Amino acid sequence: MPATARPFTVIGGFLGAGKTTLVNRILSEAKGVRYAVMVNDFGAVNVDVGLIAAHDGRTMALTNGCICCSLADGFITAMLRLMQEQESFDHVIVEASGVALPDRIMDLARLDPALDPDAVIVLVDAETQAARLGDRHVGEVVAAQIESADIILVTKLDLAGDDAFAAAGEAVRKLNSKAAVLACDPADFEVDALLGTGTAFGFEPVYRPVHAAFHTLTLHAKEPISGADFERFAAALPAFVIRGKGRIALVDERNGVLWQRVGARMEMTSLDVGVETTEIVLIGTEPLTDLRSMPEGLVASAV
Repeated sequence: MPATARPFTVIGGFLGAGKTTLVNRILSEAKGVRYAVMVNDFGAVNVDVGLIAAHDGRTMALTNGCICCSLADGFITAMLRLMQEQESFDHVIVEASGVALPDRIMDLARLDPALDPDAVIVLVDAETQAARLGDRHVGEVVAAQIESADIILVTKLDLAGDDAFAAAGEAVRKLNSKAAVLACDPADFEVDALLGTGTAFGFEPVYRPVHAAFHTLTLHAKEPISGADFERFAAALPAFVIRGKGRIALVDERNGVLWQRVGARMEMTSLDVGVETTEIVLIGTEPLTDLRSMPEGLVASAV
């Protein structure tokens, strides 16, 4: 995969789960990353008017470098138009419609070498999830959305109550035992923990600081490490490690390797350059201690 491939994230979930609220937060808290966000309805994207630099009906350019692209002409047409301007953005985010299957949207990134599949993030409304799953008209769609997720955000906690929230968490884990499941308010969630951007724009495998609700750990090695040992270590990471990313120097590889983890999904990709040292970052919802099967030479230090 080319080092310049743009990360591609899909935000899915049924109607009213909070997708647009999360998109608005991403656009307003970009922190130097130029997001290209594809949405169905400009009117629902409540961007501060002071952030809008230009608006031509199909694209809305923001003063912080982000752009919003309309899907009114169809997804493929919008993507083709967007990819002609790929030097103007760093990361693509698609807000899927409430009845869309986000994994099918992610298939585009799996086929396009200019895109790097980052994560399928699915929002689940804790207040209505039981009724949605039991609905004979939409239940299968809602279940398929959850099954496709790398990260699941359970929302509407203030409305659901403890019993409904617990039931929603149990339901999503039955459908998808591998995804990281987080409780959140999309309007006040630390997006850095969701969107992997660290090594996409060069080789700095360092996340921006994340909210105190998350725990960050750096791992580094001055000498190349065993690939087999690292793969065993990565496979044994606990489920609460929702993100991992970095470059790795392996004893059996001439060039470096880019390693990424989103939820339980992991990927190792050969780089086009040699790497002499290893440095990766892990983000978890619990303290990152007692990591097992650490490869020889790999050292951990909290951030």
